[in-house]
Amino acid sequence: MTLTGVSAAVGRVLSRDKTSKRVLDKSSTRPEKNSATHQILEQLEHGNISKAVSLLFPSLEPVSYWLYERLLRSCSSKSLVVQARKVVSHLVTFSPLPPIFLLNRAIEAYGRIGCANDARELFEQMPERDGGSWNALITACAKNELHDEAFRTFVRMSRDGIRATETSFSGVLKSCGFVLDLRLLMQLHCSVVKHGYSGNVDLETSIVDVYGILRWG
Repeated sequence: MTLTGVSAAVGRVLSRDKTSKRVLDKSSTRPEKNSATHQILEQLEHGNISKAVSLLFPSLEPVSYWLYERLLRSCSSKSLVVQARKVVSHLVTFSPLPPIFLLNRAIEAYGRIGCANDARELFEQMPERDGGSWNALITACAKNELHDEAFRTFVRMSRDGIRATETSFSGVLKSCGFVLDLRLLMQLHCSVVKHGYSGNVDLETSIVDVYGILRWG
């Protein structure tokens, strides 16, 4: 799809509104002293992220979801690509149906460390998605300068009946600043207002900034 086609598609679908539900389960229990969880946490507390990730595999069993989330956050904070991939691999291997929120965290982590293709591949493999899944991929694409892909994902999300949020618009507005498409920016601006986000300072600032780039660029 060309950028012009994307712009037209955005205009057709921006007005469609449906809500999505997200259920987060971050419950945890106190780990036993000699358990894999305890050992992993101990390494994380000392800043040994690679060692912590390596302790996942000898146990040959899943760990609590909250620990996977913490590992992903730690890997992304230090841009540890290999370790992030290992965490995701362990998750999908030992937990055939991981919760959506955790896969969303994995997509976010991939986006932060520059692995947009990994993020997109994981997204496409998800049996179910929610609004957070779409937002995570849009943000990952925008952050890694895959601007056409960010717009296409935004269009797909809308066509699937997922209502755009501040996060959705933030991602595509960031990409709009690079593709310099006035028509697309105007469509997004109207949609931001229509969705009730005109009072969002960050979005309004982004819109003004992109208009400025288009005027003076």
